[in-house]
Amino acid sequence: MEQRTRLIVTFDIWLLYRLQLKCIFDIKNNQKVLKITYHYLPKYESTLDNLIKLNFQFNFFFSLTQKMGYIKSILLLFTFYLLSNVSALRLKGQCDEDREVVQDFQVVDYLGVWYEQERYEQTFQIEFDCVTASYSLNDNGTVRVLNENLMVQNEFLYTSVLGWAIPSFPDEEPLQAKLNVSFFGQPNDRVNYQVLATDYRTYTLIWSCSNIDGETKDESMWLLSRTPILDPRPVKVELLIDLYFDRELIRKTLQGPKCTENIEVGSAIKMDHIKSILVFFTFYLLSNVSTLRLHGQCDEDREVVQDFQVVDYLGVWYEQERYEQTFQTEFDCVTATYSLNDNGTVRVLNENLMVQNEFLYTSVLGWAIPSFPDDEPLQAKLNVSFFGQPNDRVNYQVLATDYRTYTLIWSCSNLDAETKDESMWLLSRTPILDPRPVKVELLIDLYFDRELIRKTLQGPKCTEIIEVGSAIV
Repeated sequence: MEQRTRLIVTFDIWLLYRLQLKCIFDIKNNQKVLKITYHYLPKYESTLDNLIKLNFQFNFFFSLTQKMGYIKSILLLFTFYLLSNVSALRLKGQCDEDREVVQDFQVVDYLGVWYEQERYEQTFQIEFDCVTASYSLNDNGTVRVLNENLMVQNEFLYTSVLGWAIPSFPDEEPLQAKLNVSFFGQPNDRVNYQVLATDYRTYTLIWSCSNIDGETKDESMWLLSRTPILDPRPVKVELLIDLYFDRELIRKTLQGPKCTENIEVGSAIKMDHIKSILVFFTFYLLSNVSTLRLHGQCDEDREVVQDFQVVDYLGVWYEQERYEQTFQTEFDCVTATYSLNDNGTVRVLNENLMVQNEFLYTSVLGWAIPSFPDDEPLQAKLNVSFFGQPNDRVNYQVLATDYRTYTLIWSCSNLDAETKDESMWLLSRTPILDPRPVKVELLIDLYFDRELIRKTLQGPKCTEIIEVGSAIV
């Protein structure tokens, strides 16, 4: 006899347009199928003139028993469509083509982390606070652009987007501070980032503008600082803002302790924003996957590093290999970046690229604390939390590290008397760990099954993928 269970959830959201989203979770004879139907209707016709189709409807059918890479691709398609059809602030008038920018621009001095202080509010940044932009050099000389944001009203929604930039006129002398910046696989062929003023050490004032027709333009402005709070504000910045921008359109960006608190809090999803829908599906999928499930019980007496030096452990680590698990299926170019939050907890940023899709960039932000902070010496056991989940269990144990070249990590939890969920990761300070430490090889042979270990792609291919495109999950 056929057994069938059906759950239908319908969302009706307004942003720039009306999104009607129906989700049907259909379980038929133990086969789990998710059917998503969504339909757009214009809320403001004038903002959607650039869409290829104003009204469309389509269905996705896929099995939740399929590997997670396929599901992520569906989420990516949805995200890509939404984000590729948003714009900067649309204003009357034409762009000032003769506006002066910084001359003899020093790209290397400009690299590093910048904290957004204020901006022209625009659709692709609605409700975003705690905004940072991190610039670094790719192996091929282009600039890696990582923009990160938190939504304070939702208290847990972290988003990031990875892109790349090149000087717009690289052969000019002196070099002008005009850049072509690209995200989501879009062509990198137009000037959309112009630095009007910077001293490289404290502030930068950025402008972007493009004419839509003979009467309107899309315009953006950002004021960034090397510190969360820009104080004092340079006189030159105030003069340029008065000269070029409308202060009534400028939106202040929250920075400071509240940004760290948001990483830790977590809350129910507020279904008033399209991005919240994406988070809902991502959270649903990720909360229903597990690490590698094996027969046996966790070794509670496994030795970890003693006298653990948290500060020496901070920085960027490149994943070399891991036990493959559903929440990392098809992920390559994996990095883990650890830094200190203002309250002393550890900020955890995991970033990944999907080589098979060539354009899917994902990241997740979490936080960590020592599991037994009062122990002397301190054991290398940490509680790490993502997605607002409780940070109350040991799930990150460092079996070996020299802090400078490698770290071997283990996580394990018993499910019942016969099975366990187990993870292992080997990370390195460089994209390629060569030579591999003898101690690592001995520990892997002692504790892990090499047939279950999956090598992680690192190196030049990872930079190439960044240039093809990227997207938020």
